[in-house]
Order: sequence, then structure tokens, then C-alpha cells
Amino acid sequence: MDDGDVTFRELEIFLEFSRTQHLGKTAERLNSSVPSIQRAVRRLEMRIGVILVEADGRRIRLSAAGRTLAAQAASVIRARSDALDVVRAASGRRQTLRLGHMFSLGRSLVPQLVAELLRREPATRVYLRHGLTNALIASVLAGEIDAAFVSPCPVEPDLSVITLFTEAVLLCVSVQSPFAVRSRIELAELRDEPFIAAPEGSGTRHDLFQACARAGFVPRVVVEVGDASTMEHIVSTGIGVALVPESMCTYAHPDVVRIPLSEHTPLQRTVALVYPRNPQRNGAFSELVRLATHVRDNRIRRVSA
Repeated sequence: MDDGDVTFRELEIFLEFSRTQHLGKTAERLNSSVPSIQRAVRRLEMRIGVILVEADGRRIRLSAAGRTLAAQAASVIRARSDALDVVRAASGRRQTLRLGHMFSLGRSLVPQLVAELLRREPATRVYLRHGLTNALIASVLAGEIDAAFVSPCPVEPDLSVITLFTEAVLLCVSVQSPFAVRSRIELAELRDEPFIAAPEGSGTRHDLFQACARAGFVPRVVVEVGDASTMEHIVSTGIGVALVPESMCTYAHPDVVRIPLSEHTPLQRTVALVYPRNPQRNGAFSELVRLATHVRDNRIRRVSA
């Protein structure tokens, strides 16, 4: 065992592998080769003296020690990044802010908040990552990103949550669908329809399955897709229906119709900013929290008016 030679780069490679647990995907994301990723993981095992990955049929997955190293590697890499940010801020150089967001929030909310943040904190470099709710929350807890915009709101005790707004969820159908002429529709009427849905781990999929369960059926998913825009394009072909957030109505799509749902329990999604309960704060992060609070308070005032 020779842990003195373990490098940050090797930890970064292993951390990326821990996210995918797939050599090919890791190599693609790091613009590397599969043999290079294999060698990096093998070097770590030799230097630390433990087995980090193990065979699982035709695949490989993290061992218990590998999962522990992944968690520790995330903390080490984040600590290095925080230390560099503190030094840069002290010298007047750029500070960094790493944000995650759901795909559907990348069309309006996130660009608007980032633009305002940079107006207020111009010496900031913002890194954006989009993804599914569960993965984003895991990244916040692991210290890989500073905060994330997600739905539904998480309940993890180690996270602070600022609820930004609640919006209706609508049915999206092709203009050729028999449902397209309806002004409202009950979800139970769609029990035999094929659905276009977001992948496992997304807030949108959670909303879909919860709502269908209340309506007494399990949706038959025929296509999974990661973002709402592509989802609507697929719906426009007529092969299925989907549930989309009301904010999609700000963008015209001539080949789909978005219809309100008539449910005893209103179908809504709540969007929130989440971040560690005791974060490493710099000026940009503090400004982000102020902006999020401003969004929340403005929404409350509009609803109360």
C-alpha cells in the first residue's frame, strides 16, 4: 500500500466512475479511454490496498470500500475547491458557484437568476449542471455542487430548503388527439393511454406516478425522456400523452395542446432551492440565497394580493 501517491486526478476519475458505475460512460464524460479509466481505478486499489470495484454479472460495481472512498473523495475534492475559492476571494479574484437544476427549469428560472446574480456579483464564475432531482440532491449532499433547483422538495435533515413557487401540472396531448378539444380532463380518463415520462429519479416522474395512483391506475410508459421540451416534441407525434409543468405554456408549440386537469387533489409541483444546512458561503452564494428568497416572497405577495 502506498497512499502517498494518490492524486486529485485519480480521485476525480474514481468519483465520476462512482456516479456511472460504467467504464464506457465514465471515459466518455472525462474525454478519456476505457483502458485509462481501468488503470486509474487499479492504481487506486494498489495504492490504498483494498478492493474498490467488484464483478456483478457482466458489469462491475463499487464495493463497500469503494462507496466509502467515493464519499470521502467528494469531500476532499470539495474541500480543495472551497480552499481555492477562499484564496481567490481574498485576493480579489473570481469566486465560483456550482449550481444544479432540473431540465425544465433551464428555460427560464435558472437563466434569469444567474443573469441577476452576475449583475450583482460580477466577479463570479457559475458552473451549471442539469439532471434528475435525486441525482442533484445527492450531488448537493456529497458537496459536488453548492445548491440545486429541484422538485419535489427534499426532506433530508442535512439540507436547507427555500420554496420558490408552486405551479399547476397540465396534460399535454397532440393536436390530433381526441382530447385536444377538451377544456379540462380527469386523469382517470387516461388510464388506457400510453405515457411519455421522465426517467426514474426525476421530480416529474414522481408527480406522474403519484397522481395516477390517486386516480386508480399505473401509467403505461412507452418512452422515457429527460427534458420537457423533447417530451412535448414526442407527444406531438401522437404516440402518447404527458404531464408537463404549467410554465411550459410560456413557450408556444403549434403541435400540442396543454389541458388543465380536474382532480380532487390539485396536481401541482413545488420548486425549491436546496443547499447544505451549513454551507461554505462566499458572496455569490449569499446573493443566490437572497435572490431565491426574493423570488419566494414576490410569489407570496402576488398570491395574497
